[in-house]
Amino acid sequence: MQLSLTTEHVLLSKNRILENMLDELAEREQDRLAAQRVDEVMMRVRNGEEKTYTAEEFAELMRVEGYDVHNC
Repeated sequence: MQLSLTTEHVLLSKNRILENMLDELAEREQDRLAAQRVDEVMMRVRNGEEKTYTAEEFAELMRVEGYDVHNC
């Protein structure tokens, strides 16, 4: 089966759109998981089960666990 250049271009464009959508979903899932992890740690800190962290210490902890943390 041979596709015209226009059809091939349309299919490539659709693939790029789908790839972008998947990337966005992956980022949202990463954000959701990071927020969940923050909640878990904060609950343990509030319960006295874990030490209190400075912002820098907590950011490093998240980085070590594989989360993409940006300093604000």
